[in-house]
Amino acid sequence: MTSFSKEALDQPIHATGGSITTVENIIKAYEGQVLIIEVWASWCPDCIKSLFKVKKFQEKYPEVKFVFFSVDDDEDKWKTGLVKYIDKFEIEGMQYHFKTGWDNTGDNIFIDEVGLDWIPRYILIGRDGQILVDYAKSIDDKNILENL
Repeated sequence: MTSFSKEALDQPIHATGGSITTVENIIKAYEGQVLIIEVWASWCPDCIKSLFKVKKFQEKYPEVKFVFFSVDDDEDKWKTGLVKYIDKFEIEGMQYHFKTGWDNTGDNIFIDEVGLDWIPRYILIGRDGQILVDYAKSIDDKNILENL
């Protein structure tokens, strides 16, 4: 996959302040920059364990921008997780939340289109907005490192 469908790009997603945007608006905001989307949840042990590696990656590659798409089922748990984990590790990047959670019933076209079967999940977007890596389970995945 080198790009998302219009339907996936139109998927609504909520920012920490409560405003609603779309996946497309988020990607467009980083046009001209390398972007990593991390799909995660505060209840996911592997996601929490990965934050140390994410922090080290951000220190090594400060030019790479990050956004985080949460699939927490509960917005309050997501917000608690931001303080408990993201703030604690001083992770850089905008935080967003799918109100659908990890929904595989068709209510979240983005989740369906990427075939979300594991989190954390990393998606690398190039400067031109095209998908360079659509499936990585670790931030230090060789496909990510080779495509930076």
